[in-house]
Amino acid sequence: MVPLLGRIDALMAKVEQWLTVLAGVALLLGLLVIVITVFTRYALNRPQGWVIEVGGYLLLLLVYLTVAHGLRSGEYPRMELVARRFGRRTDVTTRVLSLVILLPVLGLAIWHGIELILRSVDQGWTTSTLGLPQWPLLVIPPLGFTLLFVEVGLSAARRLVASLRHEDNLNPTGQ
Repeated sequence: MVPLLGRIDALMAKVEQWLTVLAGVALLLGLLVIVITVFTRYALNRPQGWVIEVGGYLLLLLVYLTVAHGLRSGEYPRMELVARRFGRRTDVTTRVLSLVILLPVLGLAIWHGIELILRSVDQGWTTSTLGLPQWPLLVIPPLGFTLLFVEVGLSAARRLVASLRHEDNLNPTGQ
């Protein structure tokens, strides 16, 4: 792999691994919230209103912080029928084109997410139950989309470098 691309790839792998651990912590906290909910609702007969709000935020973390790692590790649906039916070249071309199409879509999602964050800060939006500022929560989706944008770009670059070197033994992530 090209030296600069290799360094960027290694950095992204470390960032994605760290964020996946953070998402795991969010999952554990979510389980703790469920235990607290069940206990307070059924043992103490005092349901907590903040549980649904906090659970939603933890779910946001879980989804958006792991999506780029899922792409890197090949944990996503693939169209293997294309590879079997039309051959390796068509499969690689289809994957590269789909990655290139995805980049502008992710760029748009990032842009609109940033606009929403700025509007939230400007207008002082707060959460419904806890009354906390909303902008830290609104950072999560654009962060996840940014990580996915970089990972998609890296994946396309890996495939391009591999195809230029005529490497036929690519795994789904191009590594």
